[in-house]
Order: sequence, then structure tokens, then C-alpha cells
Amino acid sequence: MATAISQLFIISHNGEILVHKYLRRDLHLNAAAAFKEQLQEADAVLAPHWQHCSASFFHISRPPGLYLGSACPEPSCSPSVAAVVMIEQLSHIYQLLRDFCGRVTEASLRANMALVQEVLDECLADGHFQLSATHKLKPFIQSDPEMEQRCSAASCPASSSPGLFGLEHRCVPSEASSRPVIQPRSAQEQRKNEVFVDVIEKISVLVAPSGQVTRCEVLGDMRLKSFLVGSTALIKLGLNEALTVGGHEHRAYGRTLHLDQCTFHSAVNLAEFESSRILALYPPEGEFSLMKYSLSGVDIRLPIRVYTYTREDGAHDLELNLQLRCDTPNTCAALDVHVQLPVPKSTSAISQLLGGPGQSAHFDAVQKQVEWKVKRIPGKGEASVGLKLIGARSSSSSLGQNKHLGPIAVHFEVSGFVCSMLQVRFLRVFDREHSYVPHRWLRYITTPDSYLVQLQ
Repeated sequence: MATAISQLFIISHNGEILVHKYLRRDLHLNAAAAFKEQLQEADAVLAPHWQHCSASFFHISRPPGLYLGSACPEPSCSPSVAAVVMIEQLSHIYQLLRDFCGRVTEASLRANMALVQEVLDECLADGHFQLSATHKLKPFIQSDPEMEQRCSAASCPASSSPGLFGLEHRCVPSEASSRPVIQPRSAQEQRKNEVFVDVIEKISVLVAPSGQVTRCEVLGDMRLKSFLVGSTALIKLGLNEALTVGGHEHRAYGRTLHLDQCTFHSAVNLAEFESSRILALYPPEGEFSLMKYSLSGVDIRLPIRVYTYTREDGAHDLELNLQLRCDTPNTCAALDVHVQLPVPKSTSAISQLLGGPGQSAHFDAVQKQVEWKVKRIPGKGEASVGLKLIGARSSSSSLGQNKHLGPIAVHFEVSGFVCSMLQVRFLRVFDREHSYVPHRWLRYITTPDSYLVQLQ
């Protein structure tokens, strides 16, 4: 028997309990308060699954700093199996809230508390899932969502007129794709027929001290969200024509794209995929993963390159020069770049020389770590910083013996670029029952899952 959820809660990053729902009466403690207590402990690092007072806690964290968690008595099945099932259920609940509320933030949860309770009541019965699909749940939801007004028509002109398909011409405001599947009655007359496609890739990279890439893996997720009238619209997406799938096939050069693995949503018709690389589907309600894929290899084009130079300065100090290069087209840029550099424990302070505006560097004396932040690096552009680590070397250590220097961890987000070079050639909408010109929006996003550069 599947493990049932006894209590469900949503807590903000500062410990405020936003939602707390009792689904079963078999847990004799306040799960939200217990989770909040663990969260507020200074040295607490909460795992996705942990136990406390004969209760099992599970949670997922989602930006901007929200924790969606559940609690139940210790499961009778394997703890690892129960953890996988619970985490998957919490992910489904988060996606349902996102579909019906548009955005899952503190403000939207407070404004849509009745809607949130209604969604939870309909999708969960006695702690068990009964409805997990957005299109099946939608007929039972009566509350209208309260939308967050983040920009006006004057400040966001791109959202009020049809745009071209592709980021190279126009970019839709990020709030547009986060509208709920249920529109308020006052806004249904102004509803637009729109389709949003996001190609999101997460990369895992390990770079050796010599600068050679020793490991590179890419996990891709093509997500689609439809706001088309009715359910009779057929969507066709064309991908790269020179696309091969399979781990044992020969990796070609040039423009050929090779994917190691690839899976599709159950609604996708693959009749034209083998011959023309075209995906056809009647999109279901809400946001969903149209296609998931993976690829690996040391020859994958990386959006960010890291260059380092280290030398001794006197008997106790080290000088370190860091340079970041955004290896993307000029139309793209790396945003919110955050570099973390662990330094030797003997380091007492740093001096810095920033290479340009929009940068900051900070030394955490407790964690013994240097944090360097760059707001934006344009395509083909560079950013650099010079650091002097005071006291980083002991009198008996040489440059190669500083075992606590590095590795460098890099965090960033690149819009308009994906490492796999997967491209959506076209997106067409066919609807014989309705006549309209749909608005089509496409975004490419790359973020690192783990980007490490070894220094020694």
C-alpha cells in the first residue's frame, strides 16, 4: 500500500508557515512547526528525507525560497522507496499549484489561499492522490485565481502585440508564461491564444587543472504550456533535421546533433519523428515536459570558460587571477554569475582588484571562501578579478601543496543558448474549429547543475 500524506505544509525561507493542511489524524505532532524548528537551526542542512519523533519528513525546495513538505508515520515499506514516491508526489502538487495559481510565491499563495485549499482538497483524498492531471482537476475548481500585477501594458509593450517566433527577434516577459490555466472571468474576453516553449538544459562539468574538460553531461527538458482556445488545436514542432538518438550510434561532426537518450510525453505522436524530426500533439492543460533528453562528451560547447593563474607572493601570500569568458553568440549573455572559491584555512584576509563595473568580491572568514559575483557578461565578453590571499601559504608549503585551494564552483544562467544546439525549427498550430493567429514564444535557457574547475 502506498504511503499516505498525513500533513502537508508550505513554509517560506524565513520560517513563516504559509499553508498547513491536516489530511489524516495518525500523526500526533505539528509537522509544520517541527520542520520550521529544524529549518531555523543555524547549522541544519535539511535532507529531502529525514525522521523526527517517529515521523518521516519529506520536502522539496523551489524558488523563491519556498519549502513544500509533507509528514507521515514511519512507512512500512523501504524508506528509500517511500522517499522517492513522496518526493514525486510533492513535485506533482507543486506543478498543480503552479498551473492553477500561475506563480507559486508568498504573495500568490496568500492571495489565492481559497484556491490553494480547493486544489489540495480535490487532488488529495485521505492523504492519497486521486487526481493528479491538470485537465482532469480543472472542471472541479470553482475559485478564480488572483493574478500578481508585475508590469503594466506601457512598460511591457511586447506582451500586447503578436511577436515573432524566436528569441533572436523578441522576448516575451517572463510573467506571460506563468499565467494560470484558469483565467479570471473578467480577463477571459481578453484571453490570447498563445503557446510557450522552454528548452532548459542543466550541465554538469568537471575541468582539470590543465584546463581540459574531463566530464561534461547535459540534461535537457523541453517544456510546453498552451493557452489555446478549446482542445482541438494540433501543435507541430520541428527539431533539428540532422538529429540522431542512441548511445551506440556514431557521433557525427558538423551540424549533426547526437542525443544519448530521449523520452517524450505520452501525448506526443511520433509518426513523423523518424523521417522529419517533427513532434505532433494535442496539448493537455497546464505545463508539462514535452521531451526530455541527455547527452555527454568532452567536445560539448560550454557557455562559460574559466581561466586561472596562480603565483606565490612573498613567504605567506598567494596571488590568483580569475577570468571568465562567455563563449556564446553576441545576442546572448550570462546573467547573475556567482563564483565560489574555497581558500586555505590559514587565509586571514584578501585584497581584490575588480576588472570592471557590476562586480563584487567578498571573503567569508568563517567558511574560508571567496565569493565573486558578476551581474552580466555579454556574449564573447570577459570578466576578471585579481585576488591576493593573505596568509594562504604556510612557511613550509609550496604552491602545489595548498590542498585547500579550490575547486572553483560557477553558477550562472544563460538565455538564448543551449549547449546541445537543439533548435526548434518551427512551431505550427492547426485548428479547424477556430480561426486565429496564435502567439508563439520560445526560450532557450542553460544553467549549471555542477560546474567545477580544479586548481590542483
